[in-house]
Amino acid sequence: MNKVLSGIKKYTPYVMLLLGIWIIVTFFIAGGIKTNPKAINPNTGEVYYFTVFQVMFGKGFKVGNATLTYFKMNLFGFITLIPLLVGLIIATFNKIQYRIRHLIAGFLLLISGLSLFMLPSSANLGDAWLNPDSVVVKGGAVIIVAGTLILVFSAINFVLLFLKDKK
Repeated sequence: MNKVLSGIKKYTPYVMLLLGIWIIVTFFIAGGIKTNPKAINPNTGEVYYFTVFQVMFGKGFKVGNATLTYFKMNLFGFITLIPLLVGLIIATFNKIQYRIRHLIAGFLLLISGLSLFMLPSSANLGDAWLNPDSVVVKGGAVIIVAGTLILVFSAINFVLLFLKDKK
């Protein structure tokens, strides 16, 4: 039983780091943000679903000489992204005392997970919308899965605080 606990304490932060990298990769590729009215890609005419990073860093389509900007840069995205990265990385540092690193990582991941659920409602709309007041921005499955996983990672870090053997 002691070897099992030792293995859990040793390898759990690295598993969380790998899953965290997977979450960030899905922010690049998956359509995690849905809008109503639907955004139509002016180049292809298809309905367009935005990725999480496009809502964080802006997205526009070039049409002729003009650019239709659907989302502008959103600084609130850094409140989601920076604590996520720092929380996942700090949990793997062995130079920092065990309890302190998991306490800090737990709080940073908690902040990141909660703010990820608030990201769609804080989206910074661009000038491509005819009536920006009537646009509804919702998070898709990517946001829900990522936010839930990040909150689970936070809880795991808080649990790891108490798994340390007393010497």
